[in-house]
Amino acid sequence: YEEGVKPLPFESCLIHDKSYKNREGFLVQTKPKWLTDLGIWKKDSQGNLVLTEIIQTNNHKASNNRKIKALDGFCDFYQPLWKSKKVTLLFLTFTRANFAKKSFVSMVKIVKNYFERNETAVLDYIWTCEVSENNHWHYHLAIAINRVKWKEIPKRFFFERLWGQRTEINFVKKNIKYYMSKYFAKSNYRIEGLMSYGGTKNYKKKIS
Repeated sequence: YEEGVKPLPFESCLIHDKSYKNREGFLVQTKPKWLTDLGIWKKDSQGNLVLTEIIQTNNHKASNNRKIKALDGFCDFYQPLWKSKKVTLLFLTFTRANFAKKSFVSMVKIVKNYFERNETAVLDYIWTCEVSENNHWHYHLAIAINRVKWKEIPKRFFFERLWGQRTEINFVKKNIKYYMSKYFAKSNYRIEGLMSYGGTKNYKKKIS
């Protein structure tokens, strides 16, 4: 694990934004921090338990499984509403997070405030952090809003000036899982001390 930890340069403004406590910079986990062996036991003809197989997992695989479960909950609720044209789904990307002007937590709050001020409140959102093999740290964010009839996304919802790095925002034109699942499952690198995914679950209140 220690051999796989790589330093990542960052902008000092992120300290003042209280996004990270380590003043020496960010650390990237390129290898799992722990490994777990899972045994599969079955009963033999006499009713005795016999170990038949050992499966090895690790904290990265476990995290990816939790992320996929969270994504399934978001998609299972909002995909039918998107198909019936009751909600609009938007997909945002925030690049070069270690050189951004703000932490991603602060950026999500800004995104929500911008949409609320324009009477298009965010119903729910889900995000994942991705670190590529060349240490490109970026975020993917999907948001659900009440149906809008925009032909194009208004320029006020492009956040490059506030983020300080390149951003993208697009309509979801197919299944939301198509946009998000590859980012939720493929990333095996982690930023030490930071969450790799998150979001809201207001839809659970509506279901119950």
